[in-house]
Amino acid sequence: IYTVSKNGLVIARAYPEEMAELLSQTDLDNFYPQEMFLEDDRLMIFGSGSYEVYDIPKGDGTFYPGGVSTMEVKIFDISNKEDPEILRDLHFEGSYITSRKIDSFAYFVINNYPRYYGALEEDEIVPRFADSNLGNEFSAVVPCPQVRYFEPIQANNFLTIASIDLSDDNSEINKEVILGNGQNVYASLNNLYVAETTYDYGPRPMNSKIGILPYEPGKEETRIYKFSLNDGDVNYEGNGIAPGRILNQFSMDEYDNYFRIATTIGQVSRNGEDISSNNIYVLDDDLQLVGELEDLAPGEQIYSARFIGDRAYMVTFKKVDPLFVIDLSNPKNHKVLGKLKIPGFSDYLHPYDEDHIIGVGKDAVEAEEGNFAWYQWLKLAIFDVSDVENPKQMHVELIGDRGTDSEALQNHKAFLFDKERNLLVLPVLLAEINQDYSGDIPANAYGDFVFQGAYVYDISLEDGFELKGRISHYDDNDAFDKAGYYFYDRNYYITRSLYINDV
Repeated sequence: IYTVSKNGLVIARAYPEEMAELLSQTDLDNFYPQEMFLEDDRLMIFGSGSYEVYDIPKGDGTFYPGGVSTMEVKIFDISNKEDPEILRDLHFEGSYITSRKIDSFAYFVINNYPRYYGALEEDEIVPRFADSNLGNEFSAVVPCPQVRYFEPIQANNFLTIASIDLSDDNSEINKEVILGNGQNVYASLNNLYVAETTYDYGPRPMNSKIGILPYEPGKEETRIYKFSLNDGDVNYEGNGIAPGRILNQFSMDEYDNYFRIATTIGQVSRNGEDISSNNIYVLDDDLQLVGELEDLAPGEQIYSARFIGDRAYMVTFKKVDPLFVIDLSNPKNHKVLGKLKIPGFSDYLHPYDEDHIIGVGKDAVEAEEGNFAWYQWLKLAIFDVSDVENPKQMHVELIGDRGTDSEALQNHKAFLFDKERNLLVLPVLLAEINQDYSGDIPANAYGDFVFQGAYVYDISLEDGFELKGRISHYDDNDAFDKAGYYFYDRNYYITRSLYINDV
């Protein structure tokens, strides 16, 4: 098992389990690791760091040192697990967004705000990078004339897409830079799409009485940048626009040379006004809009989406959870096939098979105080979508009380599922209500934290969710007894799970 923990790389022998042992711990110094890839005996770690530049003016003609944040890539030779060796170090000005790996090629996405202070040459304004293979000297990622842009120019940010071949320690780094900003990323085997949501609020006159600019509802648009990927080559192919904002990477998809995207326009209101709507748009290979399905679930917003083949599954929420099944077989004319309304919502949808979907989210109770709902305990569900006009909820598992949470709601990498093994594992922070109430427990009452660890389930279409057991790394209840509204003690917090053979 390879893991990053407390700014260090930890390698442990994990199987056979009776021979488990710690093999090495490597200090990563002033480096804050975030994600990693493994390719044979090469390990690639993405993270953040900084370096000092001495060119920020004080105003009196002198300068003081200032730091520049960097996205760093460290590549290790791990052929000797007891003594991993650093092979290559890369530094890019900016912040890491995400990465994808196809075969031995790793592609990564970086945001960079221009550093204007002290930038005397044009190639000091564009993002810079350094490569240990080239002497660790910083230079422009690409020359200024190679930065791509499109009219009208509105961006104040640089977006860099870069790639490296992990099978070649001396491989050239391929790079593309455009004026833009990256927020969410979707990748197929041939293309990578970066989405950026922009808001145009229009003119906002000064309020002379209180001296502020009052909010005016603005125009929400998501611009999609397309890059082709081919054995490490990265080429900018163009961009397109879809109305509204997206939730995450699962709100986007490529299928049969079409790009599909699910968006929400406007905000959810508690006073009954339908000022939000949800939509699906289809763009062609040139990112021109060719199909649309708009105004789904007015007054609600998207909580999860998943594109599978020529169908889309979308969950919206305000008081109840409509699961929409949408036909996308005709990219220019798609329609709602069916929907299921149940309490609560799903934050993450995962395919069980072509006719069944697993949902992970929260249950909810309609509030008496207004036009909204109080979310409750953690909820697992299996949906049967074989009859597309009448989707059904087959099985439900409710965990804990209000306050119970799981990292799988925000990060799909915390969700472990293997259909052949009937295995489902997810981390759970469990909250339970123990205090006495004179009457019914209020819908907005939180439970106390009593457990954190992994819940391990047998999952099947016949029996639903059967809890096999729980695993915790906390030896006692001290951390939970000290917890208040939030649970801060993460020293033994389980966030990921895996299996090797039958363990």
